[in-house]
Amino acid sequence: MDFQYPEKLNLANLPTPIERLSGLSAELGRDVHVKRDDLTGCATSGNKIRKLEFVLAEAKSQDAQVVVTVGGTQSNHCRTTVLACRQVGLEPYLILRGSQDVQPDGNLLLDLLCGARVRFISPSQYSENLESIVEEVVNEQAEQGRKCYYVPVGASTELGAMGYLNCAREIARWQEENGVTFDRIYYGAGSGGTSAGLILGGKLYNLSAGIRGINVGEPHDEFVEDIDGICRRAAERFSIPVTVDRADIEVVDGYYGEGYGDMPEPVVDCIHRLAVSDGLVLDPVYTAKAMLGLIGEEEKTKDGKVLFIHTGGIFSLFAYKDKLRVTT
Repeated sequence: MDFQYPEKLNLANLPTPIERLSGLSAELGRDVHVKRDDLTGCATSGNKIRKLEFVLAEAKSQDAQVVVTVGGTQSNHCRTTVLACRQVGLEPYLILRGSQDVQPDGNLLLDLLCGARVRFISPSQYSENLESIVEEVVNEQAEQGRKCYYVPVGASTELGAMGYLNCAREIARWQEENGVTFDRIYYGAGSGGTSAGLILGGKLYNLSAGIRGINVGEPHDEFVEDIDGICRRAAERFSIPVTVDRADIEVVDGYYGEGYGDMPEPVVDCIHRLAVSDGLVLDPVYTAKAMLGLIGEEEKTKDGKVLFIHTGGIFSLFAYKDKLRVTT
């Protein structure tokens, strides 16, 4: 189906390949493939760059000089935003949940290496006063004659969701070209933009697969409401000729431990398992939990073809290295 996408920048290596995971397929007794969105770039690898292609195009069109965004100290989104901003001549400004005294590693190391301006705030400030802190930063920059463009957490807006609408189109084309039809698609669901894009794209491009987001640590009902809102705003703003109901939004709980950022032993085991079985490196916050969910859910079924969307994030492995049980 023809669809007029909004303006975007060309920052990601697309389409990303789809490969068969021979080791995991043998273990589960069915074909498991992976869409390698961890290969969208080098330092900009992962799902966030798909969203930022659209979001930063809008920032440029509005003549912004500074892009302000938010997240945790190991935010994949913040790291990708910093690097993408440097590529297109924008100044990155991060508001990070965490301590300034933390040892720079993983994503934070790359943020600082690229010269991002960073303001650290406490978890309570992040949950209770984030909106006012963002406004304060934007006003400070305006007083210095610098126009800001604000990107919410994960670039999970109706515009950012267009990145995963396009991903669904890539999956549909690959299926047609290779004579394969997936029965189920799994991915890590965190801030809602990837979810909304895949759900809308699944309908727009007639994907028959059930699209299952594995919750990485958000309150379930609020998360479903957020995804529903992004879907509705995107469909209205960009005249997408599909309708999304709550029943279309499948978010699976039970695989994230104590919450977002927690790394329980089953997640560590899953990282080791896929590294050994298929040479596939997963991250502790998103993709290992999503893969753990895929394995857990597929053990309840008998057959079918499965696609896992690897959304990147492996730089955060270095910040979690003490928990990975790796020794010489």
